[in-house]
Amino acid sequence: MIELLVVLVVAAALAGMAWTLAQVGTSLHRSELRRADAERTRRNVESAVGRALEQAARDGISAPNLGMLRASAATSPDGSPADTLLVLRTTGVALPVASRPCRAGAPGSCIALRGDRTGALRPGTLLVVGSARIGYRLLLAGAVQPAYAAPCGADCVPAAFCPVTLVRGVAVTEVIAGTLAPGGTTAPSCAESYYPDGSRCVETRAVRAAAPRARSACAPAGTSALYTDVATTDLTAALGFPAPREWSGVSGGGSPAVAAMPVEPARFWTAPDGAERALLLQRGLTAGGDWTPARRVAGPLASLQVEAAHEDAAGWSRGDGVDGAGLASSPNRSAASSPEAGAVGYTYARGYHTLVAVRVTVAVVGTSTQGARTTQVVRIVQSLAPVARGGAREAQ
Repeated sequence: MIELLVVLVVAAALAGMAWTLAQVGTSLHRSELRRADAERTRRNVESAVGRALEQAARDGISAPNLGMLRASAATSPDGSPADTLLVLRTTGVALPVASRPCRAGAPGSCIALRGDRTGALRPGTLLVVGSARIGYRLLLAGAVQPAYAAPCGADCVPAAFCPVTLVRGVAVTEVIAGTLAPGGTTAPSCAESYYPDGSRCVETRAVRAAAPRARSACAPAGTSALYTDVATTDLTAALGFPAPREWSGVSGGGSPAVAAMPVEPARFWTAPDGAERALLLQRGLTAGGDWTPARRVAGPLASLQVEAAHEDAAGWSRGDGVDGAGLASSPNRSAASSPEAGAVGYTYARGYHTLVAVRVTVAVVGTSTQGARTTQVVRIVQSLAPVARGGAREAQ
């Protein structure tokens, strides 16, 4: 009996030790899984949001009423920031807008592009149309009409076509000298052949071949050009940007040069995901102007906060820091003294053209080794200085 009791005690001790080791191993494994999940969430946030901001800053546009991003500030039911970030990414070359209105379609609902653009546009393409000085509109392309030829007017290429032809050499007769008889006096040529005193003058002539010469004949390059009419729907206000104070849908003829730049919109925001929140992404619009279905990018998160910095401010402001109501009102610019004595200039109020940086802060939810809820702050800062004041995109 004593031996049996000893065996049972030893077996119980060994079983307890094995159970303890298994619990420790399971706890460590769960801790590593939680750490890996939090790290994966952090990488997903940095990859999705960081790449979208970097692409917008690389080749963007900017005007008082519209820029490459729009940030709206909101708060979730638990009081944490749940902002929405809209990012615009250029997806093609700038398309020149014609100096003439559409052949068919009311002004404002149709734009005429120079050249055959039927292969570059499709229904659902979002276009940023305008200029840095007069402002932009976000137009959704609808029906793209077949290209047609029309008088080009102000769109004609100013250069003329000047073909050069080679004219072959010809025989040229030249006077070598004029000799007066009698007397033998010479002169470059004879003024007269016979004189009253009976003397006469004889010219000595020679024939030579002239070298070939080039001749150009300039003619106009043409009086017609190709155009593409595109039906459009204005989505400027629908995507959260104020309408431009001034805008023109044609180029030239007293208006500034206007371009249409294809862009792809992407929208980030958070939605409830169990007890926490998840980061969602919608990329692109349908032909009807609706957002494409959302997909989950990362989670769980505690909060998403977007802040912006302007060139005239020392710190960060919540959202994009733009007073959309002020920019949409008329007038939205104030008088300012210019360097010239007695001259008065105008400067726009703070808008998207003064936006120089954006900061996105995300709180990633994790779990400690004791099972308590933890948060890890991920902060992404992107400089937008290259696209301030109009950016490089429009200058191309």
